[in-house]
Amino acid sequence: MKRRKLLLIPLIALLLGGCGDSSSSAVVTSEAPVTSVSEEVTPTGITISGPGSLAVDESAYFNVTVKPEGAPQSVTWSTSDATKATVTESGEVTGVSEGNVFVIATSTVKAEVTAQVPLVITPKVIVAPDPTEILITSVDDLTTVSVDKTLKLNATVLPVDASQEVNWSSSDETKATVDATGLVTGVALGTVNITATSAVKESVKKVFALEVVEDAVSQSWEDMEYSLHSDFVNKNTEDGTPFKVRGVVTYAAPVTAEGTVEYFIQNGTEGYYIYKQDNDLFPVTVGNSYTVGGYFKNYFGTFELVDVEYFVPHDPALTYEVVDISDKDVLSLDIMAEHQASFVEIKAAVVSVLPTNYTKAYNVKVNVGDKEFTLRVDPALMSADEFNAITTLFQGTAPGSAIDVVGVMSAFGYGTPANQMKIVRSTDITAAAMTDKQATEVAAASLEIVESIPLNVNNVTLPTTLEGYEGVTVEWTSSNAALNTETGAVTHPVSTLDLTLTATVKKGTDQTVRSWTVTVFGTNLESLSFLHTLDLEDADPSGSYGCSNTKPKYTVEATNDMVDLGDPVTKWQLKNALIGGDNNDKRTGMYAIRIQSNNDQARSGRIELQDNVYDFNMLEFDAAIYDANRKGMVLMFEVSTDDGVTWTQLEREYTINHFDLVKYRVRTGTTGNVRVAIVLKAGTGQRINIDNIRLIKEA
Repeated sequence: MKRRKLLLIPLIALLLGGCGDSSSSAVVTSEAPVTSVSEEVTPTGITISGPGSLAVDESAYFNVTVKPEGAPQSVTWSTSDATKATVTESGEVTGVSEGNVFVIATSTVKAEVTAQVPLVITPKVIVAPDPTEILITSVDDLTTVSVDKTLKLNATVLPVDASQEVNWSSSDETKATVDATGLVTGVALGTVNITATSAVKESVKKVFALEVVEDAVSQSWEDMEYSLHSDFVNKNTEDGTPFKVRGVVTYAAPVTAEGTVEYFIQNGTEGYYIYKQDNDLFPVTVGNSYTVGGYFKNYFGTFELVDVEYFVPHDPALTYEVVDISDKDVLSLDIMAEHQASFVEIKAAVVSVLPTNYTKAYNVKVNVGDKEFTLRVDPALMSADEFNAITTLFQGTAPGSAIDVVGVMSAFGYGTPANQMKIVRSTDITAAAMTDKQATEVAAASLEIVESIPLNVNNVTLPTTLEGYEGVTVEWTSSNAALNTETGAVTHPVSTLDLTLTATVKKGTDQTVRSWTVTVFGTNLESLSFLHTLDLEDADPSGSYGCSNTKPKYTVEATNDMVDLGDPVTKWQLKNALIGGDNNDKRTGMYAIRIQSNNDQARSGRIELQDNVYDFNMLEFDAAIYDANRKGMVLMFEVSTDDGVTWTQLEREYTINHFDLVKYRVRTGTTGNVRVAIVLKAGTGQRINIDNIRLIKEA
C-alpha cells in the first residue's frame, strides 16, 4: 500500500508539469518523496518482544521491530504449533494447550527475513467453583462434649474442588467455644450450635448442634491396680482399654504448638509410649518418675497410651535398664514386643544403606547379624539442633562401617508392622569415622540430578561443595556443549539429545566418579507430530478421596484396570495405579495418574498402552513424587512390537528425586505401530504422579 501511494507522486508531478506554470512545476520538482521511493530500505532482521510464558486461554500482544531503521514494519504472524498457541494478524497470542511453541514473525516485504521466539504454555489457571454446601463431621460421630474437654469438628466444602476455608463460630460461648481449626471446648452444661461458614461465600454455612455434658468419670485411677506390661505389648489388646502404668521419663519430644507432648517412660526393662499428653495440665520432666493413667491404642503396630487422665509423681523414684538386643532376632515382632517403647542397645551393627536425602524423616539400614534392620530418625521427635547433630553423624558414616547405637524399640506399618529403632539422641550413636575414599563414595551417592532439561529450563545448578561433607569438592564435565558445566547454562539443541553428565567427587587424594544420562530437549518442534495425549482431564468426576471414578483404586478387577481416555480416545491399562486429584497429587489440571510400587516387580505400578494404532517413536510425560514419598524411585520403559505378547525393556531409565512436575522424553527406537509401558521399579509402596503422557512421531 505504501509503495502504491508513493508511485502516484511522480505521475501527479508529470501532470502538473504539463498543465501548470513554472512556479507549480518548481514546487513538485523538489521531489523528496521520489528520492525516498528509489531508496526504500530493505528489511534485514526482525526482533520480537513479548512474554516468555502464557497460561492456557491467556492472551498477550507480541511486538516486532523490523531492522534496519526505516524498513517497512509490516509482518505476518504465525506459531509453530496451532494446537499449543494461536496468533492474530495484530500479534495477539493465545495459549491453547500446555507445552512449548515458537511465535514467528515474517516480513511481508521480504519473506526470507523472519524471526521466532520460544513461548511456554503453562496450565490453565483453574478458578475454584463457588461453594454450594458444607458437611460437618466429628470424631466417632459424637454430638456431645464434656465440660473442660474438647471435640474436633471437621468441615468439608462441596464441591470438593471449591475453597475449603471456613470460619467457625459458636452460638453461645458461655456454653462452648470453637477455635479456627474446629476444635470445640465445653464450657458449661447446655446446648449450643457450632457453625461453619464458607470464607468465600458467607451465605453457605452449616450448623452442628452440640450438647455440653458433665465429664463422666470413666476410671477410678487411684483404686486401679497397675496394668501388666505384657498386656500393653499384646497386639490383641483392644483399643480404649484403660492402662495404669509407672516409670521414669527416659525421653520427651519438644512440646508442640498445641501444648501437647509425647514421651517414653520405663520401669526396669518395661517401657511405655505416651502420645500427645496435655503438657499444660500434666507437665512432663525428663528424669522424673510418674504414675500415668490413659487408654491403649494400637496405631499400625505402634503401641501407645492416649487421652491421659491421671498423672501424678511416683515415690520412690524409679530406674530403667537398657537391654542389649544384638544377639536377638530384631525383625521378629514376637521377640521384640517385650521391648516396645523401651531403650535398647545394638552393638557392632554394620551400616548397609544410608539415605540420599536428610531434609525430612529418614531411615538408616544396618545389619544386625544376618538381619537388615531399620534405624528411624524423625525430626518431629526432637529439636532441630538434635536432628542436625544426628544427621551429621550419619553423614560422616560410610556403608560398611561398624556402629553402636541406643534407641527406642518400636514397630510400624500400614500392612504388617515392621520393627524399627527410633534414634532420638546424637550421644547414643558411636560410629567409625569415614576414610577420605569412603567420604567421596557417600557424597557421590547423595548427589541428586534431574535427568531431564525441558525447553523452559535454561540453567541447572551443579554444586561444587556438599553440605555436611567437609573437605569434599565436586568437579563436573559434560559430553556435549549443550550443558556448560562451569556456569550451568543450557543451550538447547535443534533436536532432543542425551548427554553424559559426570561428577568427580574428591577429598584429599581420593575420588569417586559418578555419571548420569541427561536428556536435553530440542527446539525444533516442527519435527514432532503429537499423535495422542493422555492428560486425564476427560476422566469422570471425583469419587472418594479426590480420586476419579474412572479409576478410583489401585486395582479395579471388574475392568481389569482398563480405561478409555485421551485425545484421541485410546485404551490404557493402569496396573497398581489410580487417577488421583487430591491436594497431594502433583498435576497440571484436575487429575494425574498416581502409580505405586510393590516389592514384587510383577505387581509394581505399570501404565501400558493397549491400542496398536500409533506409529510413534518418542514418549513424553510429566512426573513428580506424590505427596512427600521417598526420593530415588526409578521409572523404566518397555516396548512391544507384537501386540503385547513380548516386551523389551529400554536402556533408558529415570530416577525421580523432585516434588514438582518435570517433563521427560524417551525415544523408543522403534518404527511402525507399537505399544509402550511406563513401569515403576519394585519398591515398598512408594508413589509417583504421571501426567500429560504424549505419543510423538519424531521426523
